[in-house]
Amino acid sequence: MRFYGFLRNGVSTAVLLSAAAGLAGAAMAADGNSSDVEVVRVYGVKRDDVIASKQADTRTTSVMSLDEISRAPAASIVDVVSRLPGVTAYSDMGQGMAATGEHEYLTLRGLDSSYNAYLLNGVQVPVADPNTRALSLRMVSPSSISEVKVNKTPLAEDDGAAIGGIVDLRTPSAFNYDGFYMKAELGGNMSLMAKDRGADWAGGSGEVSVANRFGNNFGVFASAYYDLRNTVGETVEALDYKPTLQSEAAINDYSTLKGGISPVGVRFDYYENLTRRYGGTLNFDYKTEDLTLFLRSSYGRYQTRGNDNQFAAMGSFLGYITGATSDFYKNGVLSGQGERASSYYQTRDADDQLFTLQSGGTLNSGRWTVDANLNYGLSDSSTPYYVEASFYEMPKLDGSALFNTSNPANLTITTDGSATDQFLYSPSTSKLWKFQGRQIGSSNQMYGLKLDTTFAANEGVLESIKFGFNANSSDRDQYNHYFFHNNDNFVIQGPAGDVRPWYNPAGPTVGQMPGRVVSGAFDSQYQGMVKVYDRNYFLNAVLPYKYTNQVSGNGTDNPGAYTLTDFNGQTVRGKETIVAGYAEGTLKFGDLTAVPGLRYEYTNFHETHWAVVSKNNTSTGSFTSTSHSYGELLPSLNLTYRPSESEFVYRASARRSFSRPAFGLIAAPQTTSTDPGTGNISISQGNPALKPATAWNFDASAEYYGGNGMLLELNGYYKKIQHFIYTSTASGESAASNSNTDAISVPGQVNGQPKTITQFTSMPQNGGDADIAGMEFNARYPLSNLHEALEGLSVNGNLTWQHSSADSLRADHNGRRTDLPRAPGFMSNLGLTYDNGPISADLTYQYVGRQLLSLTSHNLDMYMQATRVMNLNVAYHLDRIQLGFQAENLLDAPMFYKTYGKSTAYLGTQSGGGNGSYVKTGPMLRVTLGYQM
Repeated sequence: MRFYGFLRNGVSTAVLLSAAAGLAGAAMAADGNSSDVEVVRVYGVKRDDVIASKQADTRTTSVMSLDEISRAPAASIVDVVSRLPGVTAYSDMGQGMAATGEHEYLTLRGLDSSYNAYLLNGVQVPVADPNTRALSLRMVSPSSISEVKVNKTPLAEDDGAAIGGIVDLRTPSAFNYDGFYMKAELGGNMSLMAKDRGADWAGGSGEVSVANRFGNNFGVFASAYYDLRNTVGETVEALDYKPTLQSEAAINDYSTLKGGISPVGVRFDYYENLTRRYGGTLNFDYKTEDLTLFLRSSYGRYQTRGNDNQFAAMGSFLGYITGATSDFYKNGVLSGQGERASSYYQTRDADDQLFTLQSGGTLNSGRWTVDANLNYGLSDSSTPYYVEASFYEMPKLDGSALFNTSNPANLTITTDGSATDQFLYSPSTSKLWKFQGRQIGSSNQMYGLKLDTTFAANEGVLESIKFGFNANSSDRDQYNHYFFHNNDNFVIQGPAGDVRPWYNPAGPTVGQMPGRVVSGAFDSQYQGMVKVYDRNYFLNAVLPYKYTNQVSGNGTDNPGAYTLTDFNGQTVRGKETIVAGYAEGTLKFGDLTAVPGLRYEYTNFHETHWAVVSKNNTSTGSFTSTSHSYGELLPSLNLTYRPSESEFVYRASARRSFSRPAFGLIAAPQTTSTDPGTGNISISQGNPALKPATAWNFDASAEYYGGNGMLLELNGYYKKIQHFIYTSTASGESAASNSNTDAISVPGQVNGQPKTITQFTSMPQNGGDADIAGMEFNARYPLSNLHEALEGLSVNGNLTWQHSSADSLRADHNGRRTDLPRAPGFMSNLGLTYDNGPISADLTYQYVGRQLLSLTSHNLDMYMQATRVMNLNVAYHLDRIQLGFQAENLLDAPMFYKTYGKSTAYLGTQSGGGNGSYVKTGPMLRVTLGYQM
């Protein structure tokens, strides 16, 4: 790849750049020239300040300052925060997110993102996606955040629905700065893979922040940002698997197969994405000795216009056509006989926005302190026009094709000759057959009130008492409006007005479609034409006909009359009210501080959904409602021991916490269908009685705060979880969990005659127990402690080891325990930093070990393989001007790598709503020019 071949040896490139920056700075300091350059850097919330805050806290926290945030080369806050101990960032292929080259979610200590609480300036943030409790952070820019605190041992005063922990993002205040402050920055970015593929590759960014105090009491901070990126993603995945040996064809437990399994086909997906991110912050603060008032507002928006162009080759199709097991094999081994070539297109658009508004203050009166916060938040997520199209042809049944995907960077396709190659790869083979489409959206409007009161007793061992309450109410709305009846196929008609079957399509061939041919895609592993289809062709073919009756020229349904159920069938509206109260005390026993507390949280929800009844190929429906409520009592105890005249701090904590089920699991559309032959009824619905997961959490840590910013930290933790909800957050996709099907006998009828029939009801269920134990090590060491010639150089890093075990209670797992989803056994962040004189540089390396993604019925569960990323940031400060260079993904490592089983032998198949099991996006480069005063 001509444009970034030099970056394939990313380690040496980055180390040389960092070493050069460090040596140059050291040389300038040595000959005294550094004093000739005026360096002006106003960071607001400084690293030393947040370390001091961490040291004084009664919780175990990880903190990140504004200057650390500004050094990280990332478009969203996710990749920045993932540098903290025990924190990992991830994205999946739901909505094709990983193919944008950006991460979306955070996990704390190996628990799925939905097990965390997310705060902005100390209060809860609404989550629009009904399928998870996790907050998508892709609309939050690092430039709008001044401090990040990850709270791993919350007190009673903190949110109790936080088994993993709490992520608290703080926006700046004018009082973070010494006086007037202004910073403006312009940047340009480029995707090297996009440039190599002939796609739009350039982007840009701009941000401005202003802070000022008016007198000693009043201050204003305002900021705005805009970021645009063009990226390309290339993915491959297996189509399906079959046992390799015919003698094992009937065995469903793939983990016991002596011959293993073999893929029957491969999909290649080429993504092009245009991503915009913009927003701003406006904060007012008023401070006197006894009174603090504030008004804080923030807005962030994330928009992606993505296009997924897929090209697939499939073998073993003879067996799929006939249904005979013998037709998959020859001489006892999978033969690959019968081929099908296909293509596919889908839009991958997203439009997310988050608005927050807070007002309140702090009043000090004698020994009493009262904190009040009245807040409002609106989160909205939508896909205005999701359109997809499929290309097929008459299969070729007299050839064979075999596939090896054990190395997705160099997979192989072996055919029986040129005739099969011509069939699989010719742009004249596949023709456009049909379209589908939907309009998808969800929103969450939240109102909240938080009141805390502290009494400084300072009598004996009792230092203070704190009590308070908070309440919030969320109005939720979600919809998924099908464009055509029953979300069925809108087929291109033949000349006679006939609705053609998939194997005889009437549309243009791949080669005849408007678009741009891409050369070099997938490192030329796919031998056919890779084309970026013109998205307007598909939009124009679908949007004029959405929500209408569609019948072909010869009177055949195509797919038929549009109904109210087609429009409302996936609609859910709900209200969730949460009320919490707590009391805690701070006790001092010499150098030991104890904070015992008790919290109670009450949750009530009411939802209305569309219930669909299908009978005799006809669907009818109406709105129906359910409700449920529950409460959780949450005791906690935090201990902190600070020996006198010592740099050590020791902590221990025990607490009970919980996690609410995703709203989409308890409030989901209901469908009912009747088998015309047996009369049996099948019902699929949400489970309003689904229990929240609960956990006992135990933590212990030792921290050492040395001179000159040195920090050493060792943490151990253990969590015991009950009623575990076996879920792994996927962007924009239906909430995933265990499901259970109950069967009961009920009176019914078949063909008008009374008969006892079976009613099957399928709904989400809780899992069994789970536990996770781990250890974190975190260090920051200035190398100037070794020798003055190393002034400005420091090393930092954190390592996390953990082990998890969970019982899903799935019947097809027969009690088999697995890891927790998203719980890697090992994680690490390593960094080398230089900051002295006019030059600063950061080189970071992150490793996240293999982690479970989802469970399967054949006992080869889906895993995400280990990921590695190296980033570099170099800046030169000249007076008030700063020049910057940033590079993301120097190693050109895959963003996402999914497999069946723990090894890399079997590349993953489609799941979680997105196409792609091995995803590469290439390095991203960025240059910036900033001015600060």
